[in-house]
Amino acid sequence: MLDIRKQAVATISAVLYIAIPPDITGYELCDPAGYCSKEDFKPIDINDYYSSTTDLYSQALKSELTAIIQNHRSYSYTPCVWKALEEIDQDPENPNNVIALYTQRSIPKLRRDCGNGDDDAWNREHIWSKSHGFPNKNQDAYTDIHNLVPADKSVNSDRSDFDFKVGGEPNSECTKCKEGDDTWEPPDLSKGQIARMMFYMDVRYEGNDNSNTPDLELVDRSTVSKEPAFGYLSNLLEWHCQYPVSDVERRRNDKVYSWQGNRNPFIDHPEFVNSIWDYECPVRCDVGDDCTKSELEVVQADLKQLQIEMKEMQAHVNETNALFAKLSVLFANDQPWSTRNRAD
Repeated sequence: MLDIRKQAVATISAVLYIAIPPDITGYELCDPAGYCSKEDFKPIDINDYYSSTTDLYSQALKSELTAIIQNHRSYSYTPCVWKALEEIDQDPENPNNVIALYTQRSIPKLRRDCGNGDDDAWNREHIWSKSHGFPNKNQDAYTDIHNLVPADKSVNSDRSDFDFKVGGEPNSECTKCKEGDDTWEPPDLSKGQIARMMFYMDVRYEGNDNSNTPDLELVDRSTVSKEPAFGYLSNLLEWHCQYPVSDVERRRNDKVYSWQGNRNPFIDHPEFVNSIWDYECPVRCDVGDDCTKSELEVVQADLKQLQIEMKEMQAHVNETNALFAKLSVLFANDQPWSTRNRAD
């Protein structure tokens, strides 16, 4: 009878698209989030997707990108956003878990925040805080999966709706996060991803469609709750340059597209950031480098130095080969060691 029950649980789990974590003890699990019908958009050719942006720059490029990514498929906050994040942010090493963005902790999917008082549960973090322009669930930005990630419940609470900015003291739980005066600095690992999510929100929501969301704007100052703006743009631009697009971001962009039917342009084309916000990424130099040179000059200098080192290495190889050739002749003639030394 017990085996039959186990089989029944496994069958129901598969139908409801849930995964039952093995050997979970010490905290209360939530019920499955429920059924959600995913539209499942098929992969597309990226070049075709952005074909209308050719030769566009600045505001013209921003307007065209807005037109491309508007009118995405929206879902209910519960249960669909739960289900989407369980799929999109699944731990690649444990299909029963999700990865929390800030701490990178692997947390069981069924240990989500369902009102049971578990501070170590995971919940849904709005990167662009919902209090800054879209506090209601009937606004598309509220359920936009490009702006939602799993987060540790307590860390999400600490982050609050603070602007993103460098500086502050380490968070007690997310020690690689820093809390400032109403500011939040995320860990280096997530800075680039967060910046590109914020750029997406600025471009996606211009207040000119049926999303019931106002024009969202990135600014280079502190902001307050209920204001459809977010800071600090200068830090986000720096993070975008310092932490390039990762394979994790690319895979996530594909997965969100499969749910919503729209993409984050700044993952597919990071250079769009430079054009829209008129910002050039500084040349990345190490200590001792000449950072006054252009990027091309730095590359050319590196190549020249590499060629010099290769010539020196080849000279050493030639000398070694000549020595071995001489030794081979001596050993072939089977001369006594003292004779060979005098011959040299």
